[in-house]
Amino acid sequence: MNGPTCVRCPGVKLRLRSRELIDVHRLDRPAFDAALDAQIWVCPNCRRIELRWPEDVALPEEEVSGEEKYLQQLQGMSEKELRSIVNSPLRGEEIRAAARKLLEERTCAQT
Repeated sequence: MNGPTCVRCPGVKLRLRSRELIDVHRLDRPAFDAALDAQIWVCPNCRRIELRWPEDVALPEEEVSGEEKYLQQLQGMSEKELRSIVNSPLRGEEIRAAARKLLEERTCAQT
């Protein structure tokens, strides 16, 4: 793969510095989904940096969206953690609905 070139320095190839999980701090998502997986590229001339989406990570439009996404993310949480999400005014309605649905499913399965 040929690396990207700098938009400021014609013909100069950017160097891959690292791949990082960048904390994004979103209150409507669980903490384990609040990081952006990005490649950091640097121009050796002007020191400009560029963030790029890794090729081995699905683009957001390719991911499951809405309540289904939250159902997958919350699957391994305990009932206490799910109740905390349901009762939190800081959480978005989609994630709260998914947590409620999981709690209801677990309650029905126990009876």
